[in-house]
Amino acid sequence: QTYSPAELCLIRLAEFHANWRNFDTEELENKLEGLIWRTAGHWWTKEDLFPEITEIVERFSDTLSRFAKFNPKWKFKTRLLKKNQFFLNKEKLLIRTKTKLILNKSKKLNQETTKGMTICHGDFKMSNLFVDETEQKVWAVDWQWIGNGSGAMEAAFFILTSVPLKDLNLLVKTNVIKESAGGGRREKKKVLWNEERLKSLFRLYWDIFKGDWKDWEEFWEEAQLFMVHFSFYIIAVKYSKYTDEMIESCMKEDDNSAGIHVKTFTQMKYIMELGFHYFEQLQITEEEEEEYTDRTEEEEETDEGETDEGEQEEE
Repeated sequence: QTYSPAELCLIRLAEFHANWRNFDTEELENKLEGLIWRTAGHWWTKEDLFPEITEIVERFSDTLSRFAKFNPKWKFKTRLLKKNQFFLNKEKLLIRTKTKLILNKSKKLNQETTKGMTICHGDFKMSNLFVDETEQKVWAVDWQWIGNGSGAMEAAFFILTSVPLKDLNLLVKTNVIKESAGGGRREKKKVLWNEERLKSLFRLYWDIFKGDWKDWEEFWEEAQLFMVHFSFYIIAVKYSKYTDEMIESCMKEDDNSAGIHVKTFTQMKYIMELGFHYFEQLQITEEEEEEYTDRTEEEEETDEGETDEGEQEEE
């Protein structure tokens, strides 16, 4: 069977993960003389890079606005703010609650779970890979972030950073029928990716690795968590710091066939849209929401009290 370079990389990644499944990390650390991280990936080993939840929310919103300025036809920002009142005062606490819960849950899955735990490369992206399509072989370089982690995390990272958008059916035109009182009317809708194609890539990986997930659905739910986690990281820590000149430069160098390094304008929009899409899809229980909401309100009251005391001391 013939595979695309991206598919071949996912297959070899799954085989690598399966081979190192449940390996004794301490034993590997001893063999490599400590040159292995407890948790693979630079965005996990440098947790101090992640801002507070409130700031993540603000950076996400600000980044959307700034990117939309350079692409007025980008409907996503307007639709997102109108339909979902994303990061507006009305739902600010709810958004913060869900963001915090998702980030904490994905962190726990990547550091404590046994379902998909394996040795991960830590920076498995196309710029660190050499692919021989004829021999169907893949070589990886730059192992500085190797460590323990969930295979679903690394598969999600690769798919978001390295699968060419044309391989995800970039800007597929689909006919949508909307029912109305006067009958149906046909509209054309453009989407940045085909979800079935996206799932098929994850499924290709899961069919080989499987881990201890009870079924595909459980794996897919975890994969969504990691996609959201990475998209929030790349937006809050990277894109939010881009100057207008940097954004313009990304637009000039944009190549819809590229999926390398998440530095093209189209790829950046794709990550923002996909991240929020799955952010919406993921569910949190009423118990989780209530518990975190109560805790957050208590923390805010404590912060306000400390601020008032500080102001009084200054006076």
